[in-house]
Amino acid sequence: QPSHSPSSVPTSVPSSTPSSLPSSQPSYLPSSSPSLEPTSQPSSTPSAFPSAQPSHSPSSVPTSIPSSMPSTLPSSQPSSSPSLQPSSQPSSAPSSQPSWDPLDLSTEENEFGSFGSMFFVKAKAKITVTSFAMYTDSARTGPVEVYSRSGKYFGHEVNSTGWSLLFNLTVDMLGQDEATELDITDVEIKHGDYQSFFIWSPINDVMYNLGGIEGSLYSSNEYTEFFAGCGVEAKFSGDYDDIYSPRVLRGALRFLVAETDMPSQAPSLQPTAEPSNQPSVSLSPSSSPTQMPSSSPSARPSSSPSSIPSYQPSYSPSVEPSASPSSSPSSSPSWEGLLLSTATNEFAGNGAMFFVKATTTKIRITTIGFFTEHASQNQLVEVFSRPGKYEGHEVNSTGWTQIHSDTIDLLGPDMMTHLFDINVDITFGDYHSFFVWSPNEKIMYTVGTNEEDLYSSNTYIDFYEGVGIMEKFTGDNDDVKSP
Repeated sequence: QPSHSPSSVPTSVPSSTPSSLPSSQPSYLPSSSPSLEPTSQPSSTPSAFPSAQPSHSPSSVPTSIPSSMPSTLPSSQPSSSPSLQPSSQPSSAPSSQPSWDPLDLSTEENEFGSFGSMFFVKAKAKITVTSFAMYTDSARTGPVEVYSRSGKYFGHEVNSTGWSLLFNLTVDMLGQDEATELDITDVEIKHGDYQSFFIWSPINDVMYNLGGIEGSLYSSNEYTEFFAGCGVEAKFSGDYDDIYSPRVLRGALRFLVAETDMPSQAPSLQPTAEPSNQPSVSLSPSSSPTQMPSSSPSARPSSSPSSIPSYQPSYSPSVEPSASPSSSPSSSPSWEGLLLSTATNEFAGNGAMFFVKATTTKIRITTIGFFTEHASQNQLVEVFSRPGKYEGHEVNSTGWTQIHSDTIDLLGPDMMTHLFDINVDITFGDYHSFFVWSPNEKIMYTVGTNEEDLYSSNTYIDFYEGVGIMEKFTGDNDDVKSP
């Protein structure tokens, strides 16, 4: 039985085995040192002031009433269950590393695997990638390496240019039934940026699934997106026959969120003393928005549009336009690409020049794909752009703006090389010209019919026959081959 009244002065050394029930009245002064083990039941009336030193491990059951003054430092380990009521005052020092649910990449179990897996992610908030979980073909001990590079990996699958080694250790790989954890050097990714990763083991297959389309979105949460990648049979071999695509790593990605513009999934039980510096745009947004748009549009637009667009566009447009546009339109809606020429032949030049027209709405050109005469590594490719038709500017640089310049691997006449960082807006009804140039490798084209004739089109864009360029901006029209 505990004493009816507490000691007026606490013992100099706490009991090695505390009582199973708390005192009916708390001590007037807290113990100078915390108990070696927490009590099985919390005190019905907690101390008015926190202990001088926090407990080494949290209570098994939270207190029914929060302390009036929270600790200035967070616990070394978080509680296994949250407080029943929020603190009246927030902690002055928040947790340095809050925990976030990992992003599952692929969870499907099958027999597909290779020595390496390459993929990229996109940050929807500023995040720090801290670790990966992966599965292997067999349980064995051996070397594992993890590489990373900024942006999408396209054009750098078979060479080490731009890749940084994050992890290189001997690892106990746990096989197909238990995930192997890789605590990598932290990689910070800014909001909106892409980052590529390459996991490699020379002695064991890294398990993956076949996927749908390389570079397509495979899984996501509110902070990051994961895209289908490729399998790698030999590391940085220079041979694209060692690449298998599409492939989707089986495992998970773990990260910390440094900052986010996203609202909480659930509101606080009590309001904060000070408002957020960045409040939500919508006055009463859905706690869980629908993944799919309505099958039929609303008869009248909302007076306040969503700050975040739908995951997929509506099948039919709104009957009336919104009174005001969305504050955050979709950054990259998906549309089928426009095929220019699909004919296979031997015609080529170091440059190709053409123009397009936006026919039904304002569009953004994001990617240009082309074929080259040979497959070759580390080749310079430049892309120039100018508004309107290029006529009269084939051999001089006046009005042209360079929108891409990078050394990449060209994939040859049988596999299309993609340039994914093209971002050119074209207003509805306008023409816009492009010039793709590689000084050391020839770009394939088809002999057309008449320069400036319409060659191909879809709902949104027209593509017109252009010219081949032998030398860049020489002032000599003999360097222009038409059409």
